[in-house]
Amino acid sequence: MDENKLDIATREELDQLIADREKDPPIPEYNYPKPSWIEDSGDTDRAWMRMRERRINHLEKRLDNASRTMRHDFENQQEIE
Repeated sequence: MDENKLDIATREELDQLIADREKDPPIPEYNYPKPSWIEDSGDTDRAWMRMRERRINHLEKRLDNASRTMRHDFENQQEIE
C-alpha cells in the first residue's frame, strides 16, 4: 500500500481488497496436527492477509461513518430550509 493513500478511504480500495480474498489459500480445519500457518504466524502470506483484513475493517468503518455523517448533515440542512 502506498503510504500517501493510508488516510484516504475509498470504496474502490475496499472492493479491491475484498476481491483479493478469493486468492487466499483455504484455511484448514483445526485438526491435529496444527496447520503450519498457525505455528508460523510470521509467514509473509498470512501477515499480508492479517494486514489486509485490518485495512478492510478500517475502510468499512471510515466509509460507514462518512456516509452517516453526510446523511445526518443533509437531514439537518433540509430542516433549516
